Amino acid sequence: MCIVFGDLIDGMGAGASLPTDLSPEMAEQMNAGMAAMMNKMEELCVTMCLVGLGSFIGASLQGSCFKIFAERQALKYRSLYFDAVLHQDVGWFDQKEIAALPSEINDDLEKIQDAFGDKFGNGIMSLSAFLGGFGCAFGMGWLIALVYAKAAAVVEESGVGAGMGYTMMIVFLGYALAFWFGMTLRYNDQINPATGAEWNPGTIMSIFFCIFIGSFMIGNLDPSLKANLLT
Repeated sequence: MCIVFGDLIDGMGAGASLPTDLSPEMAEQMNAGMAAMMNKMEELCVTMCLVGLGSFIGASLQGSCFKIFAERQALKYRSLYFDAVLHQDVGWFDQKEIAALPSEINDDLEKIQDAFGDKFGNGIMSLSAFLGGFGCAFGMGWLIALVYAKAAAVVEESGVGAGMGYTMMIVFLGYALAFWFGMTLRYNDQINPATGAEWNPGTIMSIFFCIFIGSFMIGNLDPSLKANLLT
């Protein structure tokens, strides 16, 4: 989606307004360019709709599959749990409150099911989004991606123990520096070392959103890791 968004920006830029006092030949060329731009916009809009539909289907399958997986794991551990309890020595039962044992077993199994359910699926999704976002960003232009990644790292470090106002200031200053650097490369017609072509605004914006979403999604790993490590 981030790459499509960048293509959308480049497509709109290709149809920038031109002077109206043009000769018929130039006006015809301008109209042809606008028509080509609209065709490109339609293709990108269809692509966005397909990406949204794919995301909906993927999220639905993820929720269903991991729910089934968690239920099967809970059933498996339930059998193992009861088998382990039945093979305990008599002294072990003397140290336990028998009436509370079923409740204790159910609580442990609920934690296991919770760890292998939505949280586990969300953890895999977040890790995939992080790796995919940073991979796409560095593939499209590692030079600017390094600047954005450094800005994101500074933001995360400043957020620890800092007030919201200070954190937001660091966010805007860091990304402002990255945008300035990227557009400076574009203005000076610098070559993108990752692609061998000149920088364009769409690529710069795509890299920004890939890093931004990747950095955001890595923060969602914390609940999943805690749920699985504490199980």
